[in-house]
Amino acid sequence: AGDTDIVVRMGLAANLQTTTEVLAKLAEDILPVRRRAAVNPNMSPPILATLAGDADAQVRHGVARNVSTPPPSLEKLALDVVEAVRVVVANNPNTPQGALTILATDTSFVARQKVAGNGNTPRLMLLRLASDSVSVVRRAVSVNASAPKKALEKLSYDGEKDIRQVARGRLAKILQKEIE
Repeated sequence: AGDTDIVVRMGLAANLQTTTEVLAKLAEDILPVRRRAAVNPNMSPPILATLAGDADAQVRHGVARNVSTPPPSLEKLALDVVEAVRVVVANNPNTPQGALTILATDTSFVARQKVAGNGNTPRLMLLRLASDSVSVVRRAVSVNASAPKKALEKLSYDGEKDIRQVARGRLAKILQKEIE
């Protein structure tokens, strides 16, 4: 971490074998190094929480992508001013339900699409997203394994043929299980 060569420090920041102690030092380095360190899954949650408040959107984007980012930091990043950061939060499998609920009403249809596809999204939000005005959001609900039966019933009458077909196919399987 103390090497004067930026290429060496960037390599360390991206290396999955780098220790949390070294990553903590790299998290305080210059921007290109911080950007690489933010996505390293070995970064400690307290340092990720600090990086979640970084002035650079790409650093925050990396933190939002990181599976080791603590839930409170993901909740904070769900309100980020930068759309790309919110989209990545919506796609993170560890994003808490509260943050997903916020993102379910985001102005970005891409963020809503990622929420609709996230397995942790509350069922009530999936039901709401089944009525979204943007078809890619509804399509994401139709293929979400957590989609409630009511959402699939609604989507089985969707204006888009492929969404209807997926929803009807999934409903048929649910109904078959109920019969057995």
